[in-house]
Amino acid sequence: DAKSGIINEGNYPPQVNHTTQYTIHWKVYATATDVSNVLVAAFLQSGAQWTGKVKSNINTVPQYDPHSGQVTWAIGRVPANTGIVTKPIEAIFQISHTPSVVDVDKDVKILTATRIEGKDDFTGIMLSNEDKMLTTNLVDDPTVSNIRNTRVRP
Repeated sequence: DAKSGIINEGNYPPQVNHTTQYTIHWKVYATATDVSNVLVAAFLQSGAQWTGKVKSNINTVPQYDPHSGQVTWAIGRVPANTGIVTKPIEAIFQISHTPSVVDVDKDVKILTATRIEGKDDFTGIMLSNEDKMLTTNLVDDPTVSNIRNTRVRP
């Protein structure tokens, strides 16, 4: 992911016993009101590893707990119109995965669904949303979206 400044290495589509690195982009938007106590979280799936490469465009970055496998990003406050009038708040982190023989011909799960929550400062209501689980089939990545068979190869 050269644009982010974090360079990934490895085979794509992934190959058994060869490590492939992936960059995860979390972008946060707020529309009409400010949102406070914003927290983003997901868990690395079995076999996925945290590489420690991380960055963001604010003063906090995602943190990894090796005991639970959870990645959390405590953002704090997101002003109204973030990502609409201004750029979204964004964090980028790298993980890696080394598929085994049991993964052949599969799109391997690498990150659980990402959950975001925070408090709407105008209404006082707790907001939450969830994005889909990430697999090695990188449907949202324009740099590899033209590859049709993304399943693990022997």
